[in-house]
Amino acid sequence: MTNFRVHIFGRLLVGLIKLSLATLCAAWLAGCTDEQPRPNLVLITVDTLRADRLGCYGADVATPHIDRLASEGTVFLNAASPMPSTRPAHFSILSSLYPRDHGVTSNALSLPPEIQTLPQLFETQGYRTGGFTGVGILAPGSGAERGFEVFQAPENGARSAREVVSEAIDWLSNDHNRPFFLWVHVYDPHLPYLPPDGTDIAAPPEIRSPGFSRTAIWPLLENNSGDLPRSLFDYALDLYRSEVEYVDRQLGGLLDTLRRRDDFERTAILLTADHGECFENGIFFEHGGCLGDGAIQVPLILRYPPAVAAPQRVETQVELVDIAPTLLEIADLTPPDEWAGKSLLNLDQTPHSIAYIQHTAWTDRALLERRSRREIFKSVAGAPLRPIETIEQFALRTPVWKYVLSPNGEELYNLEQDPGESAEVAADHPETLGDLRTLLRRWLAEHPGHTVATDETDSDLERTLEALGYL
Repeated sequence: MTNFRVHIFGRLLVGLIKLSLATLCAAWLAGCTDEQPRPNLVLITVDTLRADRLGCYGADVATPHIDRLASEGTVFLNAASPMPSTRPAHFSILSSLYPRDHGVTSNALSLPPEIQTLPQLFETQGYRTGGFTGVGILAPGSGAERGFEVFQAPENGARSAREVVSEAIDWLSNDHNRPFFLWVHVYDPHLPYLPPDGTDIAAPPEIRSPGFSRTAIWPLLENNSGDLPRSLFDYALDLYRSEVEYVDRQLGGLLDTLRRRDDFERTAILLTADHGECFENGIFFEHGGCLGDGAIQVPLILRYPPAVAAPQRVETQVELVDIAPTLLEIADLTPPDEWAGKSLLNLDQTPHSIAYIQHTAWTDRALLERRSRREIFKSVAGAPLRPIETIEQFALRTPVWKYVLSPNGEELYNLEQDPGESAEVAADHPETLGDLRTLLRRWLAEHPGHTVATDETDSDLERTLEALGYL
């Protein structure tokens, strides 16, 4: 028996206690007859939010509203994005399909019309549906608007969490006669880093105006042989933390509004992120080209009414594709057969579950832009940046192992012993490497990829991508 299998077997013997979520939820839903209203569902997605930058995940940061939500519900400690990019990940959340299956493998692609989404299913069941997003790449025309009676987003660029949350709260004040599905997306932790309500973080003297962005640091890099000084790196991290704290304050207003409603005790709230951000191992202020945990490990918090499920922390590996079937099960609805995800309501506390991840498929123009940036931005505090990868890369993650496969070779990391993924250990664990290689190759064969027929990026989307720094 290989080390990997022994590890799984040992954990199975220790942790063969089923979570009580499914039983309790079934009891809750049993009361949802024609005379009793169906549950409400709230989905909150925070763009570019690392799991380890929240208080409830161990960070020294002021996120009291999200932390309170976590204290009342289930915190999934090992949740992974299937692709660290906004459109691909969000469409996996909404469709329970991997990017290889729904076809959106970059922000330059829209969701194909044949792909059915979660809000469409709720709409057909008589749910009131509202969607409010903070960035133009999740605007009408992308596919994100599908199934929403009311959908509001910026035409291009991005807007603050305050604006998004304000619209969502206004929408909640109308029509209490139907159950609702609400999606709120906020974009603020994404680069550039500067909280809309200001910050008391002092900028280094090299920065002429507050905030951290590519345009702000480019002249400094050119005058410093392409190296970003440690002081500016620390400043960027402080601003990122401040952005996260700003988002928490704004979401606090939404959560307080929900708590004041008469139907709060039949409202389920799920908070997650599409991806994180890499600040280590040769990749900085980037996510689309990073398969490290900084980019792919995301928070996932599911809050039920207290009478339904006790607060708990779950170590099982889960994926963003698991969100849609979970919300359907809460509403006592059956997911489509083709969905890839599994409900989070009935999981074993075991390490054998797996998440599958893929590198973003950049357009030629996006790749050229990244290469041109690398000619200017070369290192951080003397540590060189990794070269831009143009090849397909895939990864497999469990709570214990991270396996990365590319035409350049294989990498293996022990996440329990080395959560920072600083030491590659493939040579030390050949049997585990072989087991994970087999699993990933099997998954690739089962998900060969879906090519979306598309013309060149339309001019409106191109302007949006440029405004956001993607092009």
